[in-house]
Amino acid sequence: MKKWKSKLILALLLGLAVYAAMTFFGQANDVGSAFLKFDLTVIPLVLSLSLFNFAMRFLRWQYYLRVMGISLSIKESLLINNSAFALAITPGKIGDLLKSFYLKKTKNIAYAQSAPIIFVERITDLLGMIILAGLGMLGMGISGGSGGSGDSGMYLGIIGAVCLGVALVLSMPKVALPLIRKIEKIPKIGKFAKAAEEAYLVCGNLLKPQRLLFASLAAALAWFFECVGLYYVFGGLGVSLSLSSAVFIYAFASLIGAISMLPGGLGGQEATMTGYFILLNISSGIAVAATMLIRFMTLWFAVAVGVIFWLMLAKSKLVQFDKLDQLVQLEKT
Repeated sequence: MKKWKSKLILALLLGLAVYAAMTFFGQANDVGSAFLKFDLTVIPLVLSLSLFNFAMRFLRWQYYLRVMGISLSIKESLLINNSAFALAITPGKIGDLLKSFYLKKTKNIAYAQSAPIIFVERITDLLGMIILAGLGMLGMGISGGSGGSGDSGMYLGIIGAVCLGVALVLSMPKVALPLIRKIEKIPKIGKFAKAAEEAYLVCGNLLKPQRLLFASLAAALAWFFECVGLYYVFGGLGVSLSLSSAVFIYAFASLIGAISMLPGGLGGQEATMTGYFILLNISSGIAVAATMLIRFMTLWFAVAVGVIFWLMLAKSKLVQFDKLDQLVQLEKT
């Protein structure tokens, strides 16, 4: 548990460093002035949109559990899914493996059965953001918007092709299974081949075309709520930003943050959003303030919600939290 606390503290310190640097870049007086002008009545609306995001992601989690035949009560499922938000600021969202830990310790579900769900969630999140960024870019083009969206089309295409390529390979057992079975003969790593084969087959099952399409669209809808949140943040700052621009910038910046593998995308996502706002001729002070506000009401709000559910989960005694450090050494069963 101490290891996870130290990692969270380090992520918080990184966040403080990022926002301090952003404030310096946007000039403290200008950033502070923008904050003071912000319409506080917008906050409940944006937080509500974040809650809709959480709800859609929970429904996707429930869908995958049903596909896998894993039975959990709604209370148990809510506790474990939402408590993982507390670890959203771990690199690559590795903290989501808390879900696998829970399923192993309470339902004796093998990690090779549950960990692929986490991996597939990340794939569909990326695809959902690509869909949103593409639609937002299209909208900006139709409305004559700029901000460098056209130059980003190539990157969207590359990321999308990689994600779809991974999904395709994982859904075609004949491609990788022979290779995995050959690994069994290799000393030291051969012992992991059986678990790898099981996880591969689970991924293939979850990534069947109709399931991939459904989950990706669900992810797109989930993240769309946060894009709308960004749109209203600018409204609260008294600055006009088109919805298509908000959708493109938030989704594309989220992609950059995700592939950076930094804790919570810290730094990468903020820099991308702020840069695009400035390209849209928005002052640096307002650009920085808007970026910080939306991150407070999405990423950091999710962390706060996660901590609440984490404490509720600990109080329920469904999981022994003194064993959480075992997450870094998952059993191969």
